[in-house]
Amino acid sequence: NSYEEGTWTPTSPNANTISSATGDYTRIGDMVFAQFSFTMSGSTSISLSGLPFSGVHTGANKGTSIISVNNCASVQGQIVGGQMVAATSFTFNAYIGSGAGLPTKLQTTTSTLYQTAGGTYSGIIIYQTS
Repeated sequence: NSYEEGTWTPTSPNANTISSATGDYTRIGDMVFAQFSFTMSGSTSISLSGLPFSGVHTGANKGTSIISVNNCASVQGQIVGGQMVAATSFTFNAYIGSGAGLPTKLQTTTSTLYQTAGGTYSGIIIYQTS
């Protein structure tokens, strides 16, 4: 029966350079809706930390979803989702494939999928907290 609104600042879990980072959140009961916008520079995995509450579920594809928009043409795939990788850290996933066909599989951005130049990202992460 709780409701809370506030702001948070996205940070980098990997010591990557993040700038112009802003965020706000709405918590309704145990669900958190964390909106974000940030610019990340360099050739790096795409992830963020500093979420306003600890997630209940961490690990591959548990308890989170994301709707994202990015202007980074150098991302090796189409960013479509992600997962909590620590209590307040999130790593993006992307569909990858070859040629003009449909994407063939979902892969985390921490393996072979990463941006090769800077980009700006915005969206919302929805996750469960205790």
